[in-house]
Amino acid sequence: MGKPLGFRSNLIHKLDRFKQLSTLWGILRETALSIISVLNSAHKLRQLLGVILHLDRGIRSALAAAPAREDPRAPAVDKVVGSGAEKTDPPSRRLLFSRTP
Repeated sequence: MGKPLGFRSNLIHKLDRFKQLSTLWGILRETALSIISVLNSAHKLRQLLGVILHLDRGIRSALAAAPAREDPRAPAVDKVVGSGAEKTDPPSRRLLFSRTP
């Protein structure tokens, strides 16, 4: 005699349920891995932006600390004779870099 019909259908039902759960587990696992990947990428992007901001601050502070240079395109400096010595006229000079950030 064979097994009762109810046993076979119950076994098939359990196998189907296991397949559904394993599929659901696979979906959850892939979703979790995707979320971890996105968070990892966001962390790397945040680190990269931090490096860029650090470099930007360094460049700005170096420019602010550097002495101002004259713009080579500026017109010739006016010379005024006074007290027997030549003096330059500062208002006629344009600066290439400003000291204000």
